[in-house]
Amino acid sequence: MVSDSVQPLVIAVDDSVQPLVIAVDDSVQPLFVAVDDSVQPLFVAVDDSVQPLVIEVDDGTPARSASFVVDLVVTDVNDHRPVFERSVYETEVRENADPATYGPALITVRATDADDGANGLVRYRLSTRSSAEFGQFFGVDAATGAVRLLRAVDHEAVGSVVVLDVLAQDETSDSATSAALASVRVRVRDANDNAPAVKVESVRRGDEGALRVVENCANGTQIARVTVSDADTGDAGRVDCHLQHHNGVRTHVACC
Repeated sequence: MVSDSVQPLVIAVDDSVQPLVIAVDDSVQPLFVAVDDSVQPLFVAVDDSVQPLVIEVDDGTPARSASFVVDLVVTDVNDHRPVFERSVYETEVRENADPATYGPALITVRATDADDGANGLVRYRLSTRSSAEFGQFFGVDAATGAVRLLRAVDHEAVGSVVVLDVLAQDETSDSATSAALASVRVRVRDANDNAPAVKVESVRRGDEGALRVVENCANGTQIARVTVSDADTGDAGRVDCHLQHHNGVRTHVACC
């Protein structure tokens, strides 16, 4: 029996309330129920499949009602994009380290999709740019989002920080605009794997293979320029210069 105190049933879909609708003559109309000479929309609680009850009430006294069951199946529409748990992930690797050191994953990214079935099944991949620049060193598991080290990394080749763009896309989408993006920042810890490079240039033109000085030249006369470089960074890239053999000649190294 329906009275003024009866509240409408509701459809709960993704935490929002929506009226139940029916297709009539190729148009979609809400279902209504007649209550005390007024027409109210009918709502039902919806899961993937329900059997809502439709009630019709007449205007007589006492009111008489009839009901019937409608089989209702809700088909999911791919209307949600994946959402990453974080926009930026951070991890680190050591230069020249064996990938086996880090096991199956450096770090795992994760995205969720509110759609159901294949519409909500998320797949992961590196962006085109990241794949072209760093795909030989890093990869991402399409199913799990595990970011892996594929081969040892050379700090001097890739730099101190590698930024990987990871895309998450559901299985039924074929457009890049439907993908979500997160960044994985990989800090590469430098190893002291480079020896200093020394270059000696005579200040006298034509001198090759040996340094020449004029007899009785004044003290402090410059006879050569020595350039030292080290490709490593930090303390590993700092150098200390000194002469190992003097052969009885007083010499001095001046940094400039």
